[in-house]
Order: sequence, then structure tokens, then C-alpha cells
Amino acid sequence: MGGSKEIKRIFAQYLSEWCRLKRKKLVIREYDQFLKETHEMFELVLDRLQDETEQLYPVIRDMIGAEQRVA
Repeated sequence: MGGSKEIKRIFAQYLSEWCRLKRKKLVIREYDQFLKETHEMFELVLDRLQDETEQLYPVIRDMIGAEQRVA
């Protein structure tokens, strides 16, 4: 599972490339590159969500369930 800090770093780099935050503007100089990088960002976030759903949450549910059975 990729770390959220790494995703945050990559997203900040993406924003600095394509957005002018002070002016609240989206700047697209190369549409094909923008489309590619945007697709990659969504894939990265979706992969992270899927990893959490399939790997992290079941472990937490098992731990909470074990604690509830003990109590």
C-alpha cells in the first residue's frame, strides 16, 4: 500500500504543474500531457482506496471484532 504522504507529495507536484492556486486558475499548456497526468492521479488515488478497502479495513474489522469478543 502506497503511503498517503507520497500521494500528497505527488499531488502537490501535479498541482504546481497545472494550477495557479493564487489566481485559482487551471493552466493547460499541453493538453495530452495534462490528460495523461490527470489519469495517473486518479489511478493512484483509486488504487490507494482499493488497497485500504481490501487490505486495511478487513484487518481493522478483525481486530475490533476480536476485542469485542474478549469484552
